[in-house]
Amino acid sequence: MGLDIVLFKTKATEIANFRKVNFLFKFFEDRIGDNDSTTIKVYTEDLEELRERCIKVLADHKLAKNLLPTCSGFFFGSTAYDEYYFKDVLRVLDTCEALLKQPLDDGERYELDVWY
Repeated sequence: MGLDIVLFKTKATEIANFRKVNFLFKFFEDRIGDNDSTTIKVYTEDLEELRERCIKVLADHKLAKNLLPTCSGFFFGSTAYDEYYFKDVLRVLDTCEALLKQPLDDGERYELDVWY
């Protein structure tokens, strides 16, 4: 059990799985507000903003608490800003960059499915 965040393209293709990457949950929660839905629509603007924050945090680790803060929750994992946190930031950055290079086809969209 734990915080599982899966990025899908139009519910058909799993693109990435972010287990216990709670800063990613916090990023989207801050953008859409407190939401009981387990599916979050992800827009190009979200990916661009997330990519920029990841780049800044990796360049200066002191910015992590302000730009990509962790959050606690039942089964959300560690809230430490340690080597694992920064590895997750790099993985999220790599995913954002890859997705932004690929245009979506008509009718396609990205979604995050969240389980906790």
